[in-house]
Amino acid sequence: CKEHEKERCQELEKERVLQRISELIESRLKLEADLADERKSAKERNDHHMEETAGLLEQIEDMATTNRTMEATHGIRLEGLQERCEELESKLQQAKEAKVLALEAAPTPEPQQQEAKEAKALAPEAAPTPEPQQQEAKEAKALAPEAAPTPEPQQQEVQLRELQVRQQALHELQAPSSPLAMAYPNWGPPPHAGPHLYVHGHPAAAPYPPSRPPLYHPQRAHLPPAGQYLPSPQPPPGYPFHSYPAPPALPHYVPEVLPVRHQDQTHHHQAPPPQAVSAPSAGPGGSYAEDKPAAYKAFTEKAVRISSRGAEVGLPGGMCEDRHVSDFLQCLQCWLWRSYGDSRVTGRPWRLRRLDLAQNSLSDESICAVLGTMKRLDVRVERVCLSGNCMRAAGMAAVTEYVWNCQEALMELDISDNEVAANASSSTPGGDGVSALIRCLYNHPSYPMMLDSGHEGRKVIPFLLRFGGNFIDQPEHLLEVVLSRAFKGGKTLIRICDSQESYLQGGDEFLSIYMPDFQSQRAVAGSMPTIEATAVEDPSGSGRTLERSRSRRVHSSKARRRRHRRTATPAAAASEALLLVSSGHEGKPETEVALPAAGPAQTRLVQGEGSGVKEAAEDVPAGTERRRRKRKEAHVKAELTDAASLPQRNANGQKETSPPLLTEEEQHKLQGEVEKKLAKIEGLPSEQSTRKMLSEFTVCMLVARKGPQEVEAELASFLGQEHAVPVAAWFMKHVRSRYKKAARG
Repeated sequence: CKEHEKERCQELEKERVLQRISELIESRLKLEADLADERKSAKERNDHHMEETAGLLEQIEDMATTNRTMEATHGIRLEGLQERCEELESKLQQAKEAKVLALEAAPTPEPQQQEAKEAKALAPEAAPTPEPQQQEAKEAKALAPEAAPTPEPQQQEVQLRELQVRQQALHELQAPSSPLAMAYPNWGPPPHAGPHLYVHGHPAAAPYPPSRPPLYHPQRAHLPPAGQYLPSPQPPPGYPFHSYPAPPALPHYVPEVLPVRHQDQTHHHQAPPPQAVSAPSAGPGGSYAEDKPAAYKAFTEKAVRISSRGAEVGLPGGMCEDRHVSDFLQCLQCWLWRSYGDSRVTGRPWRLRRLDLAQNSLSDESICAVLGTMKRLDVRVERVCLSGNCMRAAGMAAVTEYVWNCQEALMELDISDNEVAANASSSTPGGDGVSALIRCLYNHPSYPMMLDSGHEGRKVIPFLLRFGGNFIDQPEHLLEVVLSRAFKGGKTLIRICDSQESYLQGGDEFLSIYMPDFQSQRAVAGSMPTIEATAVEDPSGSGRTLERSRSRRVHSSKARRRRHRRTATPAAAASEALLLVSSGHEGKPETEVALPAAGPAQTRLVQGEGSGVKEAAEDVPAGTERRRRKRKEAHVKAELTDAASLPQRNANGQKETSPPLLTEEEQHKLQGEVEKKLAKIEGLPSEQSTRKMLSEFTVCMLVARKGPQEVEAELASFLGQEHAVPVAAWFMKHVRSRYKKAARG
């Protein structure tokens, strides 16, 4: 039995070994098969990569060929421009020589003319003998037949100006890597905006009517010429004339243009010349960079952002309030002049990719001043953001006027969270700002914006309009009323899109618009905005007036500023402090911006010092001006004190009041010491009011428990790094030696 059992165990062991060997053989075969498959797939991938490499090499060769062709074309164009410049220079030289010869061949003086008359009277039959000077003139004319017609001084100036423009264009072609050329290559049309108005004579370049946009046209393609444009054309067929009134009247606008050269003014399809803007060196804001270099430097560093897609200007979040608008406009005009040159000479209007003045609580007067300046300077903006302000009927009218007078289409307009009121069931339908803006966009020849996508055809880019958070009663019903009562064909000529994505053009559309938050409005009943003593008519047409609660607005603006100071970055805080310093505390502001809505009796022309002619308000008594300045300084000081005495929070998030680092007497003493130190440093503002404001701001930063690095960063934004470092070091050393309690805190 034992032997039998042993043999059986051996047989089982042999079977297990054989089974293991078979498994190993199978796994080996499987691995070999997988390896073969992997080699096959690797070979296929290698072949595919080789094909892709060959294709890439072919593309590189094609690109190299194209590059060589473009270089050759560019060289030919460059040679042609050089030859043209040489030809113009030679013609100009010939004209100058002809003028010199003509001046030398002057007419006979009066005594000689008198003698010639007497000789002619004595011998009338005798032929007049030519004078020696006349004979020389004839010989000069025979020697230079091409210069026979002596050009007038104005024609010579025109030729000289054309020569300067061509030389500048040649210089730009030779240096295409300029940062401004990268922003807008060759200063052509903006992105997605069709042909350039000044080059191709686009019908959209027809001059606009002088005042407000007209009513709706049933067929916009058959508009009359500019000289015969009717401000109030006939309504669409089948629509009663008196049932839909005109939009609110806008301030009269007469564009200042240069004389048209070599252009028939009778054809309205010719492109208008660029609007003339006053040179900043002789107008408001021209010398701002020299007068206030610290403020201008802070504006260029904090408010301006330049990329390959264009320039953006933005001061959102309380960085540009009503008291800062005058300085902001002067900085903007000075920066545009220094960055892009004179648009009258170059023929290229100033362009911005974005203008952001959101969350600043700007009033209607400030919004009118900003948009009026943009319209006067002919600044083309692609995206305008004015959300979070106090815009009403006057500001809405200024927005509509700017959109109408801007010859290029905007891509985005954000006026959400304002105080624009409208009512669909009012007695004057269409008299509100919403209907006027949509009517302006409908009649504007640059809308809808088209994009040529090649073989796919032309695509339409909807206009993005953000209108939420206003006081619009029944917005959906208002939109239905506008669509049904204002246009022939109802909704066929206006398309309300669900997104801003472009789509293929289908049909005759006069406007394509996307309003994402138009239905989200603030509650109208019981919460309408109020206007203080100067009552404004309700746009709804009900006859009642709206009164603004001054205390509620002031309280909300103060709370917004305090929240901004808690969470603001050092850069934003520095910009706020800089604007406080440069908002009139260095004396009377150089430029007072007049309101566009003001009548002729409320404005006058004032000759400013070194700034040419400017518009200003009525005369203000000296005593009133002094009291206003004192109230303003007290208000700024109270804001700085409030910022310094903000309650701190502990780890549990509860407010805790800590004792002040310095008493009021110590603060005044330290301010005087800082002011004396600033007076000794060369290169800083010499005005006493400026030094006083800087000393108050420095002491308030100490009371607010800001460290040395934060103090240095705040001061560097408007003193410069070279002055901020020694001032901050002296200040901290002085505090540690004289005010030890504050240094420990």
